[in-house]
Amino acid sequence: TLGSALSISALRLRYPPPAPGSRPKSGSFPHTAMDGNASNAAALADPNIPPLVDIVAQSVTVSADEAESLLGSKRHASHRAICAAIASLPDSILGVPGGARSRISVDPRSVRAASAELRSGEEGFGLMARALESRAPPVAEGNEAVVHAPIIEACQSWASYLTLPVEFIEHTIPLAARYIKTTDDGNGLGITRNLSFAYIIAVFDAASHSVEELLKANLGLMGGSVPQLNRKRQSSKSKKRAAERLQDAIQSDRGKDGEESIVVEAERELLQRLCGSCRAAILSVDELKLAVLKELSSPDGGENSGGEGPIGCLAACASSCLPFLLSGDASQLPPSDSLLLFQSISELLLRISSSSSPTVRA
Repeated sequence: TLGSALSISALRLRYPPPAPGSRPKSGSFPHTAMDGNASNAAALADPNIPPLVDIVAQSVTVSADEAESLLGSKRHASHRAICAAIASLPDSILGVPGGARSRISVDPRSVRAASAELRSGEEGFGLMARALESRAPPVAEGNEAVVHAPIIEACQSWASYLTLPVEFIEHTIPLAARYIKTTDDGNGLGITRNLSFAYIIAVFDAASHSVEELLKANLGLMGGSVPQLNRKRQSSKSKKRAAERLQDAIQSDRGKDGEESIVVEAERELLQRLCGSCRAAILSVDELKLAVLKELSSPDGGENSGGEGPIGCLAACASSCLPFLLSGDASQLPPSDSLLLFQSISELLLRISSSSSPTVRA
């Protein structure tokens, strides 16, 4: 897609290929910077090139402004275009290689540096939020869902690949929670409701990853983890080489110069994801409860929505939050919030377990 092509072009501009001869001579996976030191995103970035989010947003904005001058006011269309382009950034850079990314050579250190930039609050989520808000059309009665849908979709894409700051969750989850309790499909409400469930589920699923999976994601090693059409399954030799590259990256990174090692960084991010999932659950549990009860009382009893509706959202919530609440690590959350959340999730699980549908109970 155009968004993917813009993302990879921005990656090459922001983090240009290393000079000839600068790549490490030894080691099976060059995720460390020159001379064996820990990789540094600021050192790899071209100081004359703006951050990745700005490059993508400005590229779409220029085209959108020209289209508006020729075709008249098309604010909704330009807003959707910017949201779609920004949504493609994490997937294009950190997802399974394909499309534009598979056609050019990308240095692994550039992928890691780009991952660090997107995860940062200033050049990543901060710029992303400002870019989405700057082009948003005025919200009027009847068009709220149309305006909010592409924003929520972009949030869902970033939540699938990056660790969301708690402040970002507190700002966006209430917006999504507004739509999960509605049953009306008019004025774009149906699409926005589905996107809202997808976003909240992505926040819960992100807390279910292991430290090793986060390491692979942050290092751009997720290639091949998702089966692709007409491609054979990964062989044992291929899996072994992938494991060796991961271990090589871990051993090469010592967290020098006051930096965290990549393992400690991944452990911290996992804890942040767990706390974020519980915070998201606290902010949306009342609306989720209404949605689950409506689903259970519907004619099909919740069978048709499968894992993408209220029942699936509750299952993802319970899977990520309950083990964490029962562990000692949940001490970062207020005890009253933890207790209330545990009671709410347990009550809804009991309701589901009494359903007459085996599909819902499963």
